[in-house]
Amino acid sequence: MSIWKTTDLENAVLDKQILFYAGGSSFPYLGWHYPQKGFGTWDYKDIQKWAYLEDILKLAEQKDK
Repeated sequence: MSIWKTTDLENAVLDKQILFYAGGSSFPYLGWHYPQKGFGTWDYKDIQKWAYLEDILKLAEQKDK
């Protein structure tokens, strides 16, 4: 099961930090969502996949053990 989500960004908990890929498929842009700053200039429809940063960090901790 992947931590990356490709749908439901409009239902994401936006008080959490989010890592996302956006833009073209050949050279996607890696970006951050910060609760105070949003997604910058990116619109929901431009974001291809996303994950909560806390989920990424939990997965890294599990792999480290």
